[in-house]
Amino acid sequence: MINKMGQIVEGFKNLVLNEGDKELIAFRAPICASCEVFENNMCKRNKGGCGCYIPAKIRSRDSSCPKGKW
Repeated sequence: MINKMGQIVEGFKNLVLNEGDKELIAFRAPICASCEVFENNMCKRNKGGCGCYIPAKIRSRDSSCPKGKW
């Protein structure tokens, strides 16, 4: 398992290079977009989220949703 910093780096690398598992991204993106803690592409920590930038987080294979939705 990749540590948290590794997940962040992987997610941003995949975002910048437009890489990552397209099916996984397509599965995660709408879940995040409809979540109560999603705001301005962020998983809002003050609403119970993780504070991550979602376009990058959904591209990290080993990341998980703090709400357990994926």
